[in-house]
Amino acid sequence: MRVTQISHTAGLERSEPENPADRRDSEFMFSLAMHSRFGLTRAESRIARGIGNGESLTAIAERYGISVLTARTQLKSVLAKTETHSQVQLAILLRDRRSRVDSAAY
Repeated sequence: MRVTQISHTAGLERSEPENPADRRDSEFMFSLAMHSRFGLTRAESRIARGIGNGESLTAIAERYGISVLTARTQLKSVLAKTETHSQVQLAILLRDRRSRVDSAAY
């Protein structure tokens, strides 16, 4: 079963699995895709995924048990590797990428 949440950042809609094991698989697949496309590390992928889901940097840091300073450093690396200049640009990039993947699945 999937739970859909609407994000108020960049008009994103996300669909997250309810089952924790499925959620881990989803995070792993996202991490692989981000590594393949942009060269992101797993930690950077977590930051990108959180931003893409409309989460604040503080919330992301709390969820992964890292300091906001560490999250900010990782975000700067994500922005450089994705050639974006803001969290909004990153969220839009990820939304557009997700749309292309979703439309290719049909």
